Amino acid sequence: MILLQSASVMAKVSEDARLKFREQTLESEAFKNLVKGIESCAEDGKTSFHYTIKQSEDARILGVFTNELTRVGYSVKNSTSIPSRGIVIQWGEDGL
Repeated sequence: MILLQSASVMAKVSEDARLKFREQTLESEAFKNLVKGIESCAEDGKTSFHYTIKQSEDARILGVFTNELTRVGYSVKNSTSIPSRGIVIQWGEDGL
């Protein structure tokens, strides 16, 4: 017989997994590349950066990135060219 876990137990499992995914994402090579891209664009005098994840990467990382970027003051929009695989990050006044 299969034992069905309570909803509260499954909610805890889900929350733990979500927090672990967030932590791993913010330590990932993809996040390091995103930060480097922002820094490189800023050094070139730009105020925006278009970031696209690789086909092999989990699209959920964009949500983690968006939350972290907005938390520290960036404006983030979904990419119009690849909506489910990219974001546009803006800072400064003109977002060029």
